Amino acid sequence: MAKTVKSNKRADRRAMPEDINLDSPAKTDRDSGKAIVAEAIAKMKVREGDHDDLDDIIAQKTTLSGGGVTKRGHKSSKQKLRRKQAMERAFENQEQLAHKTETSKIRFKKINKNRKATWEETNEKLEAEKRHKMKDAREKAERERAKNAFALLDESEA
Repeated sequence: MAKTVKSNKRADRRAMPEDINLDSPAKTDRDSGKAIVAEAIAKMKVREGDHDDLDDIIAQKTTLSGGGVTKRGHKSSKQKLRRKQAMERAFENQEQLAHKTETSKIRFKKINKNRKATWEETNEKLEAEKRHKMKDAREKAERERAKNAFALLDESEA
Protein backbone atom coordinates (compact mmCIF):
# COMPACT_ATOMS: atom_id res chain seq x y z
CA MET A 1 0.00 0.00 0.00
CA ALA A 2 1.26 3.42 -0.91
CA LYS A 3 1.72 5.91 1.87
CA THR A 4 -0.58 8.92 1.55
CA VAL A 5 1.12 12.28 1.82
CA LYS A 6 -0.66 14.98 3.78
CA SER A 7 -0.47 18.37 2.19
CA ASN A 8 0.92 21.21 4.21
CA LYS A 9 -1.96 23.66 3.96
CA ARG A 10 -0.16 26.43 5.83
CA ALA A 11 2.81 26.25 3.46
CA ASP A 12 0.42 26.23 0.48
CA ARG A 13 -1.28 29.36 1.81
CA ARG A 14 2.05 31.10 2.28
CA ALA A 15 3.34 30.12 -1.15
CA MET A 16 3.54 32.82 -3.75
CA PRO A 17 1.49 32.39 -6.96
CA GLU A 18 4.45 31.23 -9.02
CA ASP A 19 5.30 28.62 -6.36
CA ILE A 20 1.83 27.05 -6.34
CA ASN A 21 1.64 23.99 -8.52
CA LEU A 22 -1.94 23.70 -9.75
CA ASP A 23 -1.45 20.03 -10.63
CA SER A 24 -0.46 19.14 -7.06
CA PRO A 25 -2.91 17.18 -4.89
CA ALA A 26 -2.75 19.99 -2.32
CA LYS A 27 -5.94 22.01 -2.11
CA THR A 28 -5.50 25.52 -3.47
CA ASP A 29 -7.86 28.47 -3.75
CA ARG A 30 -8.63 27.37 -7.30
CA ASP A 31 -9.95 24.00 -6.05
CA SER A 32 -11.89 25.39 -3.11
CA GLY A 33 -15.64 25.93 -3.26
CA LYS A 34 -15.28 29.70 -3.05
CA ALA A 35 -13.14 29.81 -6.17
CA ILE A 36 -15.56 27.57 -8.07
CA VAL A 37 -18.49 29.81 -7.10
CA ALA A 38 -16.49 32.90 -8.03
CA GLU A 39 -15.68 31.37 -11.40
CA ALA A 40 -19.35 30.56 -12.04
CA ILE A 41 -20.39 34.12 -11.12
CA ALA A 42 -17.69 35.51 -13.39
CA LYS A 43 -18.84 33.36 -16.32
CA MET A 44 -22.42 34.55 -15.81
CA LYS A 45 -21.28 38.18 -15.78
CA VAL A 46 -19.28 37.72 -18.97
CA ARG A 47 -22.26 36.04 -20.66
CA GLU A 48 -24.51 38.93 -19.62
CA GLY A 49 -21.99 41.41 -20.99
CA ASP A 50 -21.31 43.18 -17.67
CA HIS A 51 -17.62 42.39 -17.70
CA ASP A 52 -14.95 41.62 -20.29
CA ASP A 53 -12.13 39.89 -18.46
CA LEU A 54 -12.99 36.57 -16.84
CA ASP A 55 -9.65 36.13 -15.06
CA ASP A 56 -9.92 39.61 -13.52
CA ILE A 57 -13.26 38.79 -11.91
CA ILE A 58 -12.11 35.38 -10.68
CA ALA A 59 -8.97 36.84 -9.13
CA GLN A 60 -10.96 39.64 -7.49
CA LYS A 61 -13.55 37.25 -6.04
CA THR A 62 -10.96 34.82 -4.68
CA THR A 63 -8.89 37.56 -3.04
CA LEU A 64 -11.89 39.11 -1.28
CA SER A 65 -13.67 35.93 -0.25
CA GLY A 66 -11.20 33.93 1.81
CA GLY A 67 -9.05 34.50 4.86
CA GLY A 68 -5.29 34.26 5.23
CA VAL A 69 -3.01 34.77 2.26
CA THR A 70 -4.73 34.68 -1.10
CA LYS A 71 -3.72 33.15 -4.39
CA ARG A 72 -1.91 36.34 -5.32
CA GLY A 73 0.05 36.42 -2.06
CA HIS A 74 -1.83 39.39 -0.55
CA LYS A 75 -3.54 39.42 2.82
CA SER A 76 -7.29 39.34 2.47
CA SER A 77 -9.50 42.28 3.36
CA LYS A 78 -11.32 40.21 6.00
CA GLN A 79 -8.07 39.65 7.84
CA LYS A 80 -7.22 43.36 7.63
CA LEU A 81 -10.67 44.24 8.93
CA ARG A 82 -10.34 41.82 11.85
CA ARG A 83 -6.94 43.23 12.75
CA LYS A 84 -8.28 46.81 12.57
CA GLN A 85 -11.24 45.92 14.82
CA ALA A 86 -8.91 44.25 17.32
CA MET A 87 -6.75 47.37 17.42
CA GLU A 88 -9.81 49.58 17.99
CA ARG A 89 -11.00 47.30 20.81
CA ALA A 90 -7.56 47.42 22.43
CA PHE A 91 -7.53 51.24 22.21
CA GLU A 92 -11.01 51.46 23.79
CA ASN A 93 -9.91 49.11 26.57
CA GLN A 94 -6.86 51.31 27.21
CA GLU A 95 -9.08 54.41 27.45
CA GLN A 96 -11.46 52.66 29.85
CA LEU A 97 -8.53 51.50 31.95
CA ALA A 98 -7.11 55.03 32.08
CA HIS A 99 -10.50 56.39 33.14
CA LYS A 100 -10.78 53.72 35.86
CA THR A 101 -7.33 54.57 37.21
CA GLU A 102 -8.19 58.28 37.31
CA THR A 103 -11.40 57.65 39.26
CA SER A 104 -9.63 55.23 41.58
CA LYS A 105 -6.90 57.83 42.22
CA ILE A 106 -9.56 60.39 43.14
CA ARG A 107 -11.31 57.87 45.36
CA PHE A 108 -7.98 56.92 46.93
CA LYS A 109 -7.22 60.58 47.60
CA LYS A 110 -10.54 61.00 49.43
CA ILE A 111 -10.20 57.84 51.51
CA ASN A 112 -6.53 57.64 52.49
CA LYS A 113 -5.38 60.94 53.96
CA ASN A 114 -2.37 59.46 55.76
CA ARG A 115 -0.57 58.49 52.56
CA LYS A 116 2.53 60.28 51.33
CA ALA A 117 1.62 63.37 49.34
CA THR A 118 2.96 63.98 45.83
CA TRP A 119 5.28 66.87 44.99
CA GLU A 120 2.44 68.88 43.48
CA GLU A 121 0.28 68.46 46.55
CA THR A 122 3.09 69.43 48.93
CA ASN A 123 3.93 72.49 46.82
CA GLU A 124 0.28 73.56 46.77
CA LYS A 125 0.07 73.08 50.53
CA LEU A 126 3.23 75.14 51.13
CA GLU A 127 2.01 77.95 48.86
CA ALA A 128 -1.36 78.00 50.63
CA GLU A 129 0.37 78.21 54.03
CA LYS A 130 2.61 81.02 52.73
CA ARG A 131 -0.43 82.96 51.44
CA HIS A 132 -2.21 82.43 54.74
CA LYS A 133 0.81 83.73 56.70
CA MET A 134 1.10 86.78 54.43
CA LYS A 135 -2.60 87.52 54.91
CA ASP A 136 -2.22 87.23 58.70
CA ALA A 137 0.83 89.53 58.62
CA ARG A 138 -1.07 92.14 56.56
CA GLU A 139 -4.04 92.06 58.94
CA LYS A 140 -1.70 92.35 61.94
CA ALA A 141 0.07 95.35 60.35
CA GLU A 142 -3.28 97.05 59.65
CA ARG A 143 -4.35 96.52 63.29
CA GLU A 144 -1.05 98.04 64.49
CA ARG A 145 -1.53 101.07 62.21
CA ALA A 146 -5.10 101.49 63.45
CA LYS A 147 -3.91 101.33 67.09
CA ASN A 148 -1.17 103.86 66.34
CA ALA A 149 -3.69 106.14 64.61
CA PHE A 150 -6.07 105.98 67.61
CA ALA A 151 -3.15 106.58 69.97
CA LEU A 152 -2.13 109.68 67.96
CA LEU A 153 -5.76 110.93 68.01
CA ASP A 154 -5.93 110.46 71.78
CA GLU A 155 -2.63 112.32 72.27
CA SER A 156 -3.68 115.19 69.99
CA GLU A 157 -6.97 115.59 71.88
CA ALA A 158 -5.26 115.54 75.23
